[in-house]
Amino acid sequence: MKPPSALSRLFKATTASLLLAAAPAAAEISGAWFPTMPVADVSPLPASSTRPAPSPEFVARAANWMARLPDNRSLGAVSLPGTHNSAARFGVYLCQNQSWSLDDQLAAGVRYLDIRLRRYGDGFAVHHGPCFQNLGFDGVVEAVGGFLARHPSETVVTRVREEYEPPAGSAAFRDIWARYMRLYGGRFLPAMDHVPTLGEARGRILVLRDADMAGQGIDYNGPLLKIQDAWQVFVGDNDNPYGPDTVSVQQKYRMIRKSMAAAAELNPRGEFLYLNHLSSPGLSGPMDFAARTNQYVFDAITAAPATRPIGIPIMDYPGEGLIEKIIQTNFAPR
Repeated sequence: MKPPSALSRLFKATTASLLLAAAPAAAEISGAWFPTMPVADVSPLPASSTRPAPSPEFVARAANWMARLPDNRSLGAVSLPGTHNSAARFGVYLCQNQSWSLDDQLAAGVRYLDIRLRRYGDGFAVHHGPCFQNLGFDGVVEAVGGFLARHPSETVVTRVREEYEPPAGSAAFRDIWARYMRLYGGRFLPAMDHVPTLGEARGRILVLRDADMAGQGIDYNGPLLKIQDAWQVFVGDNDNPYGPDTVSVQQKYRMIRKSMAAAAELNPRGEFLYLNHLSSPGLSGPMDFAARTNQYVFDAITAAPATRPIGIPIMDYPGEGLIEKIIQTNFAPR
């Protein structure tokens, strides 16, 4: 069956909103008390944000949160707030997934970035589909590397993926990557056959290789990653409303809950990285879907705080409130 028409999708958007708002909390996550981050005199923090920048008060207490964790903790045993299409702020509505710059995301505690690179001659331009994001890969490295130089207790996990068709005559991805590594390789962790500890990773970038490249980080499609990325979400009475590559709203929620629970319960030594994508265009765009899904996960963690870290929730339009909830799970009784 073909996906619904544009008119049908618009009609069903209201139904999707109601279903999302009414979804139950994630009962699979075990309950336990955990300490909060230091309290500041700010208004209640949102689960999603479309403001141009995070609040300065939140940044003041979130920028160095990994400093409170021990060096021997595996990154797989750390909850990392993450963003999907992290640099995608420009272009048509469906090209946009974030309102905060990379600098602002990192300052607000985000520690996983999803960077999509289009080959352009002998360099990389950051894209989401056909939409250029007014940024080259040099700008990404400068933003992340500059942040880590100022905050050496932190580390950033970065998925690197090839995006969109290159112009004719562009160099091969691995050759362009090698050129950048000759310039910036010292800022990146080398190729690894294990998930590193914080002691190994502090101050540097761990790349998840999702393109034709070599020499740094971990293979995105390898055995060290457990990935939930069901992104074609539709309203429907069954779990696969328009074929095996689609999911219903409720199925997406079950998959999100399952990934959080597995990271908390099945990965105590942090041997794997659990990547848990919360995002989808849904029926009415990434912003609308994120507003409801981010609130759902916020409510789930609030209702049943995890006794262990819950992996890497990867968000569109995250708000300070959900970022804070994710960070807090790192300081639960273990």
